[in-house]
Amino acid sequence: MGALKELNKYIRKYKGTMILGALFLTASNFFLVWIPVLIRRTMDQVESLGEGDYNVPESFLDTLFTSEAA
Repeated sequence: MGALKELNKYIRKYKGTMILGALFLTASNFFLVWIPVLIRRTMDQVESLGEGDYNVPESFLDTLFTSEAA
């Protein structure tokens, strides 16, 4: 445990950088999970175009700006 306490004096200098890095990693992981959901919704829209009763511009914006993962 004493060796870890000695490392604190070196880590303290980079505390802000480490927190910022953790935030960016969290955001990156969020988008890695969100992209397949967006692709699935887009593919569902493409499939429904064959039915002929689908409003593409509105549904595209709905897909792009809604955050629910249905």
